[in-house]
Amino acid sequence: MPDGIPLLYWLAGALASTWTAVRYWRRRRENITRSHLATFSPLREIGAFKESLPLFFPGTVRQNHAVLLLHGYSASTEEFQLLSDCLRRQQTPHFAPMLTGFGLTDLHLLYPVQASDWLRDAVNAFDLLAGLANTISVVGHSHGGTLALLLAQHRPVHHLILTGPNIVSSKSDRRYKKLLGTPLISHCVSSLLPMVLKPRRRGRQRNTDTLHQQSARRCFHYPAVPTASLRVLWEMQDMIDIAQAEFHRLTLMYGEKDQTIDIPAIKAYFQQRYIPHQTFVWPNSAHNILEEHDREEVARTITEILASDHPET
Repeated sequence: MPDGIPLLYWLAGALASTWTAVRYWRRRRENITRSHLATFSPLREIGAFKESLPLFFPGTVRQNHAVLLLHGYSASTEEFQLLSDCLRRQQTPHFAPMLTGFGLTDLHLLYPVQASDWLRDAVNAFDLLAGLANTISVVGHSHGGTLALLLAQHRPVHHLILTGPNIVSSKSDRRYKKLLGTPLISHCVSSLLPMVLKPRRRGRQRNTDTLHQQSARRCFHYPAVPTASLRVLWEMQDMIDIAQAEFHRLTLMYGEKDQTIDIPAIKAYFQQRYIPHQTFVWPNSAHNILEEHDREEVARTITEILASDHPET
C-alpha cells in the first residue's frame, strides 16, 4: 500500500466524522426549536403561526399620525400584542410587520438572510403607513431598535421609541461578533456550527431574558438560530450612523434588570453624540419590557407619549 493511502483514509474518516457531528448538532438544535414551536398555532398553508402574523390597524379615515412597530431578533409581532391593543383603543393606525425569516414553521429563510432584507421590510412597512397618515412614529424593540435607527436614515420618523435597543454589542457578544465579522473565519464557523442556542441568562428559567415566568414560557421565539443570521444582526449595529438619522423626538426605555443589552454603553452612545432624549427605566423588568411585570404600564406610557405628540389624532 502506498505511503499516502493511510493518511487519505484518516482524512476521509475525519471529514466524515466532522460532517456527521455538524449534521447531528444542527438537527438537535432544530429539534429544540421545533419542540418549542409545537406549543403554538401553525398555519400550515402559509408556513407561519397565528402568533406571528402582522398586526395592522389602518383606522377608518386618513390620520395625522400612525405607528410602526418593529419586533426583535428571533421573536415575533406577539411581543407588541398588548401595545397594539392600547393603540387600537386610541384609534391609532399602526402596523407590526413580520421580519424576513421569523415567525415561520422552519428557519430556511434565516440562513441566507441579509441586512437589506430586514431593512427592506421596515422601509416597505413605513411606506405603507405613509399612505395612511401624515407622520409616522416608530417603536423598535431590541434588534428592532437597531432597525428603527437604520430606517430613520432612509425615512423621516416623527417619534423614535427604542425599548431595550440592541444597538451596541454587549461585552459577552463582542468576541463572537469579531469572530463572525472575519470573512473566512465566519464561513468556517457557520459551516461547522450552523445553529447556536440562545444563552440562558443568570437567574432566568429559560433562554429568554424575561422575569415574568408565564411570559417566558409562552412568548414566541426561536430558542436556537442560524449562526449566519447572528452575523447579520451584529453587522447592522455597525451600519448605524445616527448623525444621518431623521427624527423629531427620541425616547429610550429599558428594564432595570436587563442582561441582554449593555445599558451603560447605550447611554454613553447617546450622551457622547449629544442626542437629546428622554429615558424610562422599568424596575420590575428584564429585557422584554413589553411582556414583563411592568408591561401594562409600559404599553400605557408609550400610548400616552404618542397621543401627546398628536392630541388631535
